[in-house]
Amino acid sequence: MGNVLSPQVQAQADEYQVKAAFIFNFAKFVEWPGDAFGDGGSLVVGVVGEDPFGGALDRLNGSVANGRRLRIKRLRFGDNLRDCHILFISKSEGKNLGKILDSIKGTSVLTIGEMPQFNQSGGMIRFVIHNSKVRFEINAAAAAQTRLRISSKLLALSKGAS
Repeated sequence: MGNVLSPQVQAQADEYQVKAAFIFNFAKFVEWPGDAFGDGGSLVVGVVGEDPFGGALDRLNGSVANGRRLRIKRLRFGDNLRDCHILFISKSEGKNLGKILDSIKGTSVLTIGEMPQFNQSGGMIRFVIHNSKVRFEINAAAAAQTRLRISSKLLALSKGAS
């Protein structure tokens, strides 16, 4: 019968497929300190709150970036978020954003979100839609406080970079 998604739902699905691909690339272009991985060696990508990705993020499960196998976890506010290496904070968690960021302070967790004030609140990478395309803005100062090294290539692709 073909694809019966409305154009709006289809566009949103495509948007989150693109965002999932960006997250995979962030895993390749960010360096974590060696002590961030413990024994397991997996790179844990967590989503806290409502998951807008559908199956797009699940397709990354088991992929390898920088020699580390990605593991996808879905979490709720109040769960231990410190075990993640990449944490997508859903819009549904807007009211908890400050508490979530406080709960992972002092760790090497790359935080990603879409809320308008995400980077100003201490988040590291904010997805934005610009001219109908998914772009991102990097808060390099917040990343630097976590001992993460963001590739200059990734910084150059950040919206607003010159």
